[in-house]
Amino acid sequence: MTSTPTKAVKLSLSLDGAVHAALAAAAYKQGEVTTRFISQVLMEYCIQNDLFEGEEKIRAEAMMALVKQVTATARGLVTDGQFAPTITRDAIAVCLEDERWLADYETFIKGKWHIHGNPLKGAINREMGYQVKRAVRAKVIRDEAGEPLTEKVSNSAIQSFTLLEPDTE
Repeated sequence: MTSTPTKAVKLSLSLDGAVHAALAAAAYKQGEVTTRFISQVLMEYCIQNDLFEGEEKIRAEAMMALVKQVTATARGLVTDGQFAPTITRDAIAVCLEDERWLADYETFIKGKWHIHGNPLKGAINREMGYQVKRAVRAKVIRDEAGEPLTEKVSNSAIQSFTLLEPDTE
């Protein structure tokens, strides 16, 4: 098998209703969204069956570890009563203090965490932001014009983040 560039591909497929229900239940138990859970299952399958070559396997494992830890950290902050609009920034800040997480991040982006302009940071940072929002069951805070509210960050792996609030719907 040949290695291909890391780029997200949207996929549409039909599942048996019982299969979907089982996957949805498993995802819910892990605090995940069903589509993300299915993606994880497929990625784990590829890793376990050596379907990735060389660097792609290492990067896939790093991505899974990064997202898993940042979402668990965010859920932990919310569990501790610390839901704040800055939950994404706060969770990533906690993770940046963990040497293993930092090493995985630098492996995934193929560079140093604090250097801006690395195109590989965009994909993982957006994925972490999206998964934090889903993991803590939040929604984006919007301004009067309906635009998402964001804040800039300094001295972090991320340059900005979207403010969130609990999704009570």
